[in-house]
Amino acid sequence: MAALSVSAVRQRVSTQVAALSGWTASIAPYDLFGRDGAGVSHRAFAVGTTATTDVSGRQSLTEGAMVRTTVAVKAAFKLRPKDLVASQDEGLDLEHTLIKQALAASAASLSLTYDGTQGRTIGQGDEFLLVDLSFTARHRLALS
Repeated sequence: MAALSVSAVRQRVSTQVAALSGWTASIAPYDLFGRDGAGVSHRAFAVGTTATTDVSGRQSLTEGAMVRTTVAVKAAFKLRPKDLVASQDEGLDLEHTLIKQALAASAASLSLTYDGTQGRTIGQGDEFLLVDLSFTARHRLALS
């Protein structure tokens, strides 16, 4: 298993989601996405890495360390004011599509699993459904 940096894990997931037609990586980083409207538009998303922990207890400069990195994805879906419930359901379907696409970032050097949806809120003046997803990435962290 090739060693990866945490930024490489984040970039792989972001690139995978951005490959979906109509989806755009936000200019706002994960921590700012959705705050005061930052980076929010229909099918916009931001990927962050919120924690990394050692799982093996064995580390080597040449081989790295086996770790678990929490990868978080925030996304926004535009709601139609005259049909909030139906457009919210469409947003939930798009959330499901995003989950499946993000999981496709798994490769020989990265194992990604879906941990759950941490929150779904209607925000930005009731215009957007905002979702916050959590994944666990298991990978070898480069130490040299």
